[in-house]
Amino acid sequence: MTSRNLLGAALLLSAGLALIAFCVRPLRQARADDLGDGWSVVALPRPRSVTLARVGTFYLCSSAFTLGLVAVHPGAAQFYQDLVARLGLLVYYRPQVTAYAAHVSSALRLVVVANLAAFATVIRAPLARRVAVLANGVLFLALAGVLDSLGCVAAAVVKLPTETAALLGSFFVFTVAIVMMLRLIATTFKVPRPTAVPDLRPGRRAESLLLLVGTLLAVVIVIGAVDLADTLVGQYHPTAFLVVFIGFPLVFDVLLLFLLVATRRARPPHDPTSRPPLTTITPAFNEATTIARTLESIDRAAGRYGGEVTVVLIDDGSQDATVAVASAAMAKFRHARGRLVAAEHGGKAKALNKGLAVATSDIVVRIDADIVVGEDAFSYLPDWFANPAIGVVGALDLPDPRATSFYSRGRLFECLVGFAFARVALQRVDAINCIPGTFTAFRREPARFVGGFVSGMNGEDSDLTMMFGRLGYQVAVDTRVRIYEDVPATLRDFREQRARWNRAGIHVLSRHSPILAASRSPRSWYFYIRAATVRITAVLRPIVFVTGLELSLANPATRAVAPRVLVFYLVAAVPTLVAIVVLALRFGFFRQLLWLPLWLPFTLVRRVVALEALLTLPVRPVGKGLEGLLPRRWPPARPPAAARLAAATRHGGSPRAADARRDPGGHASGHTG
Repeated sequence: MTSRNLLGAALLLSAGLALIAFCVRPLRQARADDLGDGWSVVALPRPRSVTLARVGTFYLCSSAFTLGLVAVHPGAAQFYQDLVARLGLLVYYRPQVTAYAAHVSSALRLVVVANLAAFATVIRAPLARRVAVLANGVLFLALAGVLDSLGCVAAAVVKLPTETAALLGSFFVFTVAIVMMLRLIATTFKVPRPTAVPDLRPGRRAESLLLLVGTLLAVVIVIGAVDLADTLVGQYHPTAFLVVFIGFPLVFDVLLLFLLVATRRARPPHDPTSRPPLTTITPAFNEATTIARTLESIDRAAGRYGGEVTVVLIDDGSQDATVAVASAAMAKFRHARGRLVAAEHGGKAKALNKGLAVATSDIVVRIDADIVVGEDAFSYLPDWFANPAIGVVGALDLPDPRATSFYSRGRLFECLVGFAFARVALQRVDAINCIPGTFTAFRREPARFVGGFVSGMNGEDSDLTMMFGRLGYQVAVDTRVRIYEDVPATLRDFREQRARWNRAGIHVLSRHSPILAASRSPRSWYFYIRAATVRITAVLRPIVFVTGLELSLANPATRAVAPRVLVFYLVAAVPTLVAIVVLALRFGFFRQLLWLPLWLPFTLVRRVVALEALLTLPVRPVGKGLEGLLPRRWPPARPPAAARLAAATRHGGSPRAADARRDPGGHASGHTG
């Protein structure tokens, strides 16, 4: 290698490292926008309302920007490829570098930039913040250009097929786009500060190692499948980035399947003689139309359970007949014992904490006020909590069988995939990040230790799940425990629900960042990666397909290719569809499979409304420098009671017993079979 090559390599590597450091720096800086205590209180401005017109404007702007960048001015793609080639030739002066650069799918890079430009257009923020959002696009393009050039050099050295190198480069740059998404959230929005709850989880490297091996294996398998699909299509084409983008989410499906195959089932044996006392807590605000069914179902489950069940209903200042209806339902209890707690309206978290404060049993079950629980809802809980390593147990959520709307049909398939497949697989490596608040069984004292349910943010259920993980407890889902939830029947209600859910994901993502919160649990880093990936794919997927359509219409050479890409999209959906069919047959939903064609449009609607969550977040001011960062000696002093309990934990006492480290009875997740 000549001195010119060495100097070019040094400059290019230095530029790449500098850009990477600049990109990830905000991810390592905790902001002080949240004025809460880092425990049970988050103090942020209220989220903003967003109209569907603003969401539509985003997609219109993004499509217009993409059309301008890719279709109307194809010279932009050529300019990018020439730039990549010139940078690569500084390091490795061979004609092969130029050949690899000519196959770089610049369309995917430009789509990400168009997405950021559209976001800067529609976001409700001062001009300075919009410019800062656009700057992320410039930074992304600069980093992608450097990495693409280094990738072309590496491909030329090892003599990879050009199509394979292009696909690998697109996968890698898509990973960079995910990092940019995390950077955008960290720098643009006011989000919760990292949790101050100490991470007491015992080191269990086997789980993280198994999850990491499964992820790498899934990436290799998916890249091979995408490469094969591209080979079947024929020569490399401008819409190949569509294939890459479609194939990327398959990584998670393959990973989950790997976990199910590589680990053994982790369900404890059933002991019908164990019936410890239980307390259920249910917050209710204007739930007069649903609360009676919920209470009646709890009483039936208490009868099947056979042990002592205390039902605590916390009225959160209802203005309808909730109290009267609930009192009448409790008066008819045959098996459970009811208790009504009146409170001023303060929100769900405060109501839940009032219920937690009066709970007396070691095991507490949170049940939402619009839920119908199955008769076996309590029967299997003692089996799980007999293991001191278990801290939280969830159920198989299902939509109300009486509902027949488009959203309830799609929600059924979503529940089967999310609970009976994804969470069951992640349970094997203790990586479940959320047990929904519809039905959550947990230990009382650890919940009190972390301050109960967090207020001031969305996702108090996921936050509690993550908190239990930090204390060293494992999280489980029992699909024998079934509950039936109310599903929005209109687009307006569905949008409101999903905006809240997606906003919760961002809040929990920020509060439990493995970088800022220093978590050793695989649930933290896996959730961090998956949440960022899901959010960027949810926003970009409609844009990517529109871009592919634009390319097909604008470029006659790609029109014959577009139908083949559509075929690959359908093929890529096969693993999920197969999982849905298998799970539907297993859990007795054979007739509901007639509605399986609704899965794809339901998924599309989910992804479109996911954008609303970002647009509802309050925006950070620009120019708030180091004074806007938390001090290095975060967290603040803990409450005395929390300090005492933490000391007890370190010595093997409450809340996590010393023998919880070894998971007696073989119920630990992560055992290979």
